[in-house]
Amino acid sequence: MSSIDQAFDSLNARITPELAAKVATCFAFEIGPDIVWIADLRGAGPWFRKVSDGEASDAACTFVLSSEEDAVALVTGKLDGLAAFFSGKLKIKGSQLAAMKLAPLLEGR
Repeated sequence: MSSIDQAFDSLNARITPELAAKVATCFAFEIGPDIVWIADLRGAGPWFRKVSDGEASDAACTFVLSSEEDAVALVTGKLDGLAAFFSGKLKIKGSQLAAMKLAPLLEGR
């Protein structure tokens, strides 16, 4: 299992149904050219899943990270989302309002 898979699996285990209900959004994470994860917190878990090539997503917002290392750092809390955005390590496609819901998800509150 890759480090990004482990990071998302760990995050998935920390999310409570209450937190998922509070966030109630669907996110996509595009990592490098080949990796896409979906976080769909609009229903019952598991909330994170890796998607196959060509699978459609109805994510409100997509987080684009150029490297797996940056994605792991973001998901594990070693890289602040705002700092990543302003340094160009993180790009956001879609709803900026939905993007703001990521922080509580990563912080588990």
